[in-house]
Amino acid sequence: MRLKATFLLTLWLCFTQAAFAQNSTSIEFLGKAFPVESSEALEHLLEAEDGLADPITIWREAVGIGRSELAEEAAGRAAIVRLMEAAVIRGGGASDSLPLDQLSPADLNAIKEAIGFPGDNDLVNFLFARVPSLRDEFEFGNYAIVRIILPELDTHLIRERADRPYLGLTPNFSVQFMLASDDPVRVKRGEQAQTRRLNLVGIGDIIVAAKAFRAAGRVQGNARLYPLLIAADALERAFRANPEDFRLGAYQAHWSTLQALRNSPQTDQFLQQEVRRLEFAVPRTAFFGRLFSESEEAYRLAPVPQDDLRGQLWSSWGQAVSIFAMNGDASGAFDRTSELLTPETLDYARMFHLLLSHLHPVDRNSLAGVTDWENELNSLLEGRHTITNNREWLAFNQDFLRILETIGRPDIAARYLMDEIGHIDRNAPDAFRELQMLRWLAPFISDYCYQISFEMSPASGWRLREVGNYNRYLDFLHSIDASGEVVEPGEIVQILNAPGPYGATSPEEDCATTLAVFGIASSDLFGLSEPTSLTDAANIISGIESWVLASLERTDPSPSAVPYLKLIWIEWFSQAFQPLTVPDTTPERYSYNAIDASSLTSKEAVTALLAHDAINPYDRKILQLFLLTRSFLEVRYP
Repeated sequence: MRLKATFLLTLWLCFTQAAFAQNSTSIEFLGKAFPVESSEALEHLLEAEDGLADPITIWREAVGIGRSELAEEAAGRAAIVRLMEAAVIRGGGASDSLPLDQLSPADLNAIKEAIGFPGDNDLVNFLFARVPSLRDEFEFGNYAIVRIILPELDTHLIRERADRPYLGLTPNFSVQFMLASDDPVRVKRGEQAQTRRLNLVGIGDIIVAAKAFRAAGRVQGNARLYPLLIAADALERAFRANPEDFRLGAYQAHWSTLQALRNSPQTDQFLQQEVRRLEFAVPRTAFFGRLFSESEEAYRLAPVPQDDLRGQLWSSWGQAVSIFAMNGDASGAFDRTSELLTPETLDYARMFHLLLSHLHPVDRNSLAGVTDWENELNSLLEGRHTITNNREWLAFNQDFLRILETIGRPDIAARYLMDEIGHIDRNAPDAFRELQMLRWLAPFISDYCYQISFEMSPASGWRLREVGNYNRYLDFLHSIDASGEVVEPGEIVQILNAPGPYGATSPEEDCATTLAVFGIASSDLFGLSEPTSLTDAANIISGIESWVLASLERTDPSPSAVPYLKLIWIEWFSQAFQPLTVPDTTPERYSYNAIDASSLTSKEAVTALLAHDAINPYDRKILQLFLLTRSFLEVRYP
């Protein structure tokens, strides 16, 4: 007889409770005891008198758990895996008799074949070699590994750490030497060193996705579509925890699952609904994964009925913002968006208006039709620019600011937030809104660091800036020195004309290293390349100034303002919002203070820098943004 929903839930609870029992090695079900760690338990359950539900019912239950809050917990993830195994066996698939909780080599091979992760030269393979398990409670924390190639010794130096104790790792870097021939992770040609970071929160979802892809290879027909859905959902969660690492994997999983559903003739109403859901999920996954070329195409090709005007507007707006993010000509798509706006779509009208109102003049000049669009928007909004309901205001701003964060435009976000805060009457303040906007403003100003050396590229994601014959590695700081030692706070490590021992290749890595080099994150002092004494602050600061000025005035290679811009960001903004981390901070209690430790970052010196021959148009935009931001903070929060 078939299982009812309550019986299936009992089965799930039975497996879950058993899996996390501290002192139990078996579970009891239908009067029999079965080993916890083996799928043998599932095989015996299948032979039980009452039997199990048909596999499709079990698959749907697994998909449902994967989309519930249970998927965020270790017990829920274990339940998904056990239900998948039950569905595989009930459908006639073979059992592997392997521990269901642990990430196995077969699981890794399955996810690698599906989305190309992890690659053969990905250092995260060292973490997976420690065999993570679904039993683990994954909390927020960073895993970091550094590998240094020591060619003269034919040896590799491996350093690993985690923010919290995990799989034998601690917050202190471990040290391991191995022969080059024994290194299980392939080295890229010419590579001297590599750093890898991963948020541990995503590990559980990676395991679920890997096991789901593996399950998809063990079943036939439409049944394989269910584990593909589970894998796509799990990678979406992993993407939220590790945006840079899983943006491509999450998109690939959604796209390939949609294609598989479209290519599989079926009458299952649930799967038909999934086709519709994924047709709208794929553009969103691509966009928030900064795969703007893919998102533009997905929004454009989304099967929106012609009479669905709001759907048409969603498609047009997605296309326009995707093209704008690629620095392309979005005029046509914005024209189409403007034509589709109605009094019933004020949310889109407000976003469009705010985006246009806070563009830099260079951006405005690149778009044909800005004035006409603004006139149409002002006519449509007719004084309804402001949202009065706090809940609606909060939701709207979260959506709008997430778009700006995704397309890498903290400058637009900061100008918008500073403008909004500036319109609040200090004599009759709106404490709720001002504090909320001030807390939003802080991370966007911190993101100014990314804009110093990176900009968004048509290929999606970040790229190194290219200006003339600018040496792209020259002004990046390094997190380890030439001997493979981790850089101490205040230590400057530069390698000219070479990417090693380690060159920052992401904005996150470069900004983190910049903070360490300048020593602000852990000390009130700056450091030199060999900080033998941190008591002589004047000499320390002098050393930083010498590096900044030498980079600005050099002739071969070409001069660069990058170190100077980093110094301004450090002294003006890096620690400026630390008071906001205190829970009871209010706008009235907040006071902006720049560090101004060096002689190079006074407002007068930075203003004069605008006219320096080494300043290119890109640098000038950043300096103007810095000056605007500091002036606002000094006036509003003296």
